[in-house]
Amino acid sequence: MSNNTPFQVYLRVKPFLDNSQDTLIQELDEKRIVINKQGRNNKEFHFDRIFNNENNAQIFSEILQNNINYFLEGYNTTILAYGITGSGKTHTIFGNEKDEGLAFQCLNYLVEKTNAYENTLLEVSFIEIYNETIRDLLNTNQKSLVIMQDSQKGQYISGVQQMVCKNCEEVKDVLNLGNQNRSLAQTIYNVSSSRSHAVIQVNLSYKIENQILTPKLFIVDLAGSEKVYLEQKSKNQQEGSNINKSLLALSHCLTMLSDKTKKNQHIPYRNSKLTRLLQDSLGGNTKTIMIACIQQNKQSYDEILNTLTYSQRATQIKKQVQKEVQSIQQTTKSEDLSPTYGSQQLDDNFSKSIYLTKIYNDIYSNVEEYYEINSSIMEIQSQIQTNSQKIEENQETKQEDENYMKLLAAQKENQIIEKQLQNALKTNLQQKQILKSLLLQITEEQQQTINYWKQRFADLSKQILDLKSDQVKSQQELVSKDLLISQQKTIIESNKLSKNQSQYTTSGDSDQSYPISFSSSTNNSQIKKKGSIIQQPPEDRPRFANISHIKQRLSPRERSPASSIFGTSPVRSPLKNHSIYRNLNSISKDDSRELSKDLSNLSIHKKSRLVDPQVTTINLYGTTYINVIDQKENN
Repeated sequence: MSNNTPFQVYLRVKPFLDNSQDTLIQELDEKRIVINKQGRNNKEFHFDRIFNNENNAQIFSEILQNNINYFLEGYNTTILAYGITGSGKTHTIFGNEKDEGLAFQCLNYLVEKTNAYENTLLEVSFIEIYNETIRDLLNTNQKSLVIMQDSQKGQYISGVQQMVCKNCEEVKDVLNLGNQNRSLAQTIYNVSSSRSHAVIQVNLSYKIENQILTPKLFIVDLAGSEKVYLEQKSKNQQEGSNINKSLLALSHCLTMLSDKTKKNQHIPYRNSKLTRLLQDSLGGNTKTIMIACIQQNKQSYDEILNTLTYSQRATQIKKQVQKEVQSIQQTTKSEDLSPTYGSQQLDDNFSKSIYLTKIYNDIYSNVEEYYEINSSIMEIQSQIQTNSQKIEENQETKQEDENYMKLLAAQKENQIIEKQLQNALKTNLQQKQILKSLLLQITEEQQQTINYWKQRFADLSKQILDLKSDQVKSQQELVSKDLLISQQKTIIESNKLSKNQSQYTTSGDSDQSYPISFSSSTNNSQIKKKGSIIQQPPEDRPRFANISHIKQRLSPRERSPASSIFGTSPVRSPLKNHSIYRNLNSISKDDSRELSKDLSNLSIHKKSRLVDPQVTTINLYGTTYINVIDQKENN
């Protein structure tokens, strides 16, 4: 593809190496690209040509070979590789063993073309701009170089080492030597990143008619265009700052050159050594080919967007390009350089003219250096004179200076005191923070203790209430028991009174004093006359089942004859046909002893009137009755 525009901008997209699909490119064709990141709008850019999967040889044959032919015709040419670190700039310019870079492709093509002609001179220099210092990569012993300016040659580097290349091997040696001496460092984008701007300058000299053509070819590998705040792993912060300074100046120049509304405006090429060296390449008499290199990963979206923006802006640059020629004053008619020449004299004259031109360039360079050094010396002398005048003025105002020094000393003391106060305040603040933390800790512990004792108090209060409730219940039980005891005492007292008031009958009573029905319905086993209980042995005494019940039944009115117990109505004995008959012999011995004891006590109290108590028992309706008959003493 042929493109004769003075400023051409191409885009090369670095393919993914790991088959990743996380790309920011939405659309891509030969001249148009659309990028997008989630949450942002689509960005569209247009270029002269976009390369995606093409190798360096294909790119050279498609866009650079035609431009190198223009260079051989005498037009200055510049090839720029621009983009962030890791986007493929260095690979585009220098390549590798399998895919030779554009620099080798161009130089090898030039060597092949110029070798077909005699009396041509092809010289190659290789420099780098590192930290705003120009270093010769082909001569490491050379100190920093300076940029000179000539009305005919334009911008050039004085004292740079130039090597003549006549074949492919010499081209490779020059490129390998220069790359070995480049400044490399590790960055967040690339393990081995070039941290300088590499510039290959090719000077071609040959004669056409009465003119000597001296075109210059610049092949530039720019340093990474990422922002300075991303330079986390560079050698130092100043390195990244200088790189961004030169690239910022380059973008500024591109912006002003592409602004069509402002003509004849001043372009700040002198803001950096890179733009000063490329002054003719950007806006002067030079055909410029700019190759912008980008990645596809979304993590570098902002940097890629900047690269595309500045590159597209450069497409608006318009300029005119002319051949770079020098006139030769001679009478011999010159012919165009070709494989065959008119005469040997022409060759000799051409060689002499080239030699004289080289001497002139060296002399002019030395003169320029002299004037530059002389100008620097004059500036230094002027500065010395100015400083001398200031010293004289300072001597006249020595007292003021002393006062000023005292003031400075006082200010310094104040600064020291302020610093001490600040340190004391910091220490006090730290102590307050420590005390506050301790107080919070103590407060938490106290709160925990208070909560514990509150819970403990609640538990004890509950226990006390339970104990009080138990006490009330116990008191109520005691009162009920006391009441029961008092009732029992009352019953006992009434029983005792009933004993004292009992009336005893004589032992002459017989069964015939009871009604006939009662007497006939009972037998000897149910109603018996007993002798004195006291006189009987304990084992022969009757046994009773319920003494208290018997005592309650033995009231005085019940010791009368049977008529007093049953009334006038005859009582039919229920015992005749009763199946259950309780015999007094079934009473236990313990009850018998108790009854004997009670009767003994009774006989003691009634001794004055009891002679011989006799006991008569009656079983009536399942209940045993006893009738004790006491005989009074016969006076």
